[in-house]
Amino acid sequence: MCKGPEKRYYSRTLPMMIGRAMLAASLLGVMSCGHAEKAPTESYVLTFSGGHNDLTWQFFETVRTNFDASGAFSKVDVPRVIKVHVAGIFWDPPNKIRFEVKFYEAGPERYLGEASGTCLRSDLETCAKKLLRETKKVRW
Repeated sequence: MCKGPEKRYYSRTLPMMIGRAMLAASLLGVMSCGHAEKAPTESYVLTFSGGHNDLTWQFFETVRTNFDASGAFSKVDVPRVIKVHVAGIFWDPPNKIRFEVKFYEAGPERYLGEASGTCLRSDLETCAKKLLRETKKVRW
């Protein structure tokens, strides 16, 4: 049996393989750090008052779905929570709706602003997207 070359081969190759793996991992880490998306630092609570009709529930569910799908808000417990309070949903004849929303900081409730908008009754998705844009603009 020839133990010399076999031992020498492993003694040089293994450290080189480990070194290359570490170099690749560190380069990959450096390259991904600059382009990694930041995790959201804000969460939201969606509330509404009055209007327990079908339109209100449809609006509420459409907005909630859009907020969750956007990735703009964290789904875990974070220190900053914005309360999105739907103050009213109104019919604007012939087939439009108008919404009014107020923003508050949750916890010690503090008023942050308000927003409103209109959309077709058949396209609540447009209202939800408008509301999402307005919510992202709120600074506190």
